[in-house]
Amino acid sequence: MLRVEEFVALFEWTYTFMFVAITDDKTCDLCMKFDKMIVNGADIERMFPYATQVDYTLWMVNLHPHCRCMLVLLEIGF
Repeated sequence: MLRVEEFVALFEWTYTFMFVAITDDKTCDLCMKFDKMIVNGADIERMFPYATQVDYTLWMVNLHPHCRCMLVLLEIGF
C-alpha cells in the first residue's frame, strides 16, 4: 500500500520552462549560451540560485546585474 507522500507524489504536476534571452548587442555570452535551453521546473532553483518567480508561468533568471533573461513556461504535465 502507498503512503500518503508517495500517493501525492504520483500526481504532482511537472513544469517545463524555456530559457529566453533578450538577444541584442547588450546580451552577454553566458546568457546567449543558455538561450532556448529547456529546464525542468524542479531544477530551476538549483541551476539558477538567484532566480525569482514572478508567477507560475515566469521566472526572472538574474544571472548577473541587469540580466533581462527569463524562464517561460512551456508545458504542464503529470
